Amino acid sequence: MPEYDFRTLSPTDFEYLVGDVLNADLGLRLHSYPEGRDQGIDLRQVAAGGHTTIVQCKHYLKSSPSTFLTAVRKEAGKPALRVADRYLFVTSHDLSAAREDEVARILGIPPGDVWGPRAINDALGRHPDVERRHFKLWLSSTTALDAILHAGRWRRGDALLEEAADRAKYWVETPAYEAVRDIIEASGSCLVTGPPGVGKTFLAEMIVLAAARDGWQIVDLSAGIEDAWAAAHPSTRQLFYYDDFLGQAALEHTAAAATGLVRFISYVRRNARHKRLIMTSREQVLGQASAAISDRLRQLAGDPARYTIALDSYDPAVRAEILLNHLHFSDLPDTDRERLGVDNRMTAIARHPSYNPRLIEAITSARGRGDEVLDEIMRALDNPALVWSVSFDALALPAQDLLLTLATHPARPVPLDELRRLAAPDLPGRDWQRAVKSLEPMWIRVTNDAATGEADAAAADRTAVFAHPGCRDFLLGRLDDPDLAADWVSRLRRPRQLVAVSRSAGLLAVEPGAPAAPRRPHLARALLAARADLSRLVAETRADRAADELRTLCDAAGLLSVYGTAETSGWLLERVSALLAHTDRISAPTSLALGAWLSRVPADATAARDDLLHALITSALANARTTRDLDGYEVLPAELRTAAVHDLAGRRAAAIIDAELAALAAEPDPDVIRETARDLAERAQWYGHDVHINALLDLADALAADEDRAHPPATVTGR
Repeated sequence: MPEYDFRTLSPTDFEYLVGDVLNADLGLRLHSYPEGRDQGIDLRQVAAGGHTTIVQCKHYLKSSPSTFLTAVRKEAGKPALRVADRYLFVTSHDLSAAREDEVARILGIPPGDVWGPRAINDALGRHPDVERRHFKLWLSSTTALDAILHAGRWRRGDALLEEAADRAKYWVETPAYEAVRDIIEASGSCLVTGPPGVGKTFLAEMIVLAAARDGWQIVDLSAGIEDAWAAAHPSTRQLFYYDDFLGQAALEHTAAAATGLVRFISYVRRNARHKRLIMTSREQVLGQASAAISDRLRQLAGDPARYTIALDSYDPAVRAEILLNHLHFSDLPDTDRERLGVDNRMTAIARHPSYNPRLIEAITSARGRGDEVLDEIMRALDNPALVWSVSFDALALPAQDLLLTLATHPARPVPLDELRRLAAPDLPGRDWQRAVKSLEPMWIRVTNDAATGEADAAAADRTAVFAHPGCRDFLLGRLDDPDLAADWVSRLRRPRQLVAVSRSAGLLAVEPGAPAAPRRPHLARALLAARADLSRLVAETRADRAADELRTLCDAAGLLSVYGTAETSGWLLERVSALLAHTDRISAPTSLALGAWLSRVPADATAARDDLLHALITSALANARTTRDLDGYEVLPAELRTAAVHDLAGRRAAAIIDAELAALAAEPDPDVIRETARDLAERAQWYGHDVHINALLDLADALAADEDRAHPPATVTGR
């Protein structure tokens, strides 16, 4: 028998659950009756003969016995009890047999019509289909959560699922949930887009939780699309989750990465029976991709498997329920929550034209009295910047420095110990802990980083990541201040910080030739004024591991294309030359990206640099093993694809394409054969390589015919 305490349910969730439980167990057809709350009616059924059944639900988890009985006595005086032919009282408050009898006596109803947690759990045991529909209910079960986490054990899957499960209590289901699930089931993938704070990530997380519950392995792609190819297993049901896949505040996707993602989406759709992909993106970032020079980026932006969440898609009832959920699970006293449920300001907030779920979450997560919370929400809706500026200005200086330091990093989890070294190396440990605690959960989330894939999360480093992308946007805006910019530029200590801040300032594009945005003029001016110091910082670049060396040199080349001179860039050419002596370290995609940046780095001997570029690109092509390895070459600037290089690329591509076409002959899925063969034929044409795929297409038709004979469609006959 289930043993739920219903702690993860809001009062509205509890009411919906009670309705489903009683309908299933008692054969009723109860309907929610919110407009009658003040009359003591939550659920009601009026039978054909006029027989009326009324249910009153009381979700009183935290209340003392005396407070609970006071609430019961109030219900005894309401009209619902007098007009009902049958009146049921259902509560989450723990009831002993004596307490059930006392409630029945106060209300004047049979003890069997008083349902406490035990009666609800008994009924759920008899109706597992009801239990299954209410996933916020079973998320409170340790057994269920353990099963979900086991399903997601790959890379950051555990941390993602734990955070999503913790946030699920705030969830209010809307038509968007079913719409996105339908799109994913029909096409294998879905891109969820919309304005900031509308709930894209939250919706995607609930899709992820539901998939994990059904046994799908969850793969978090926050580190990039290459994780998808590394994790993909042909026979495993997997859902891949890529939040803000194009970048949080601005376009951060390279054309080569876009090419890889386009091909992965195609792979997922070919294997939709056991592969799923859900992505999110802000509308403005998607717009930047639509205007990009890369065909692949534009292709991603125009993907038809998309669902757009608009603020006006939330009707006032849903908005009010979202607000009530956040108030219910806040630190407000019971008396405040109950009083605010009927406060006129709730309606004003729900109908406000600037209503935004993220603002609601940010403000209700802070401590304060109920009146203060509602007033703060109203002020923030009138001027959304207030939600960040008022909170930030009230923070202690160490907490402010921690946040601004985190904002100078890429939008990924950063180890807390590194943040401490950069932001407050001399701060006593107790004061540092206090600073970190003061920022949760409004500003940051602190988690164990399971990126290593270790089962023991406690052994992993603790990391910090912004709770919302809007936090980082606000803080980067704070750095773009004539009185602060130069000081913070002088405090940059890591090349990856310089990459992130340079992109924010609009000085460094995601890839050569791409537009750089957004532009922060004061920050850009301070960065350029410190060019000499920044060049020295880049020269101190060292890879943490040999495997990271290519990526590190690629970042250094991008930075030196902005801040370097011929005199300060010579070391990079020497490092790349040394790298070429170890061809086993030359992976095709990153090496080709390094070559693209290196072509823009100032150099004294351009001929020597051109020779180095030629050697780097040809080594990368020689190490190419799959069509994915060719993606970086296909997006290289045209001037780097010389006749000699392109001839080598054509020969290597021909061998790779022919091998992949040959492997298709063993593929059992006809749809996979057709789509992959056509994709390979299109790529072969780009290289000037002739291929013939008719035999493969014939094979696909034969396999499809065999499937039809083995599984003929059902015949529907008329009456």
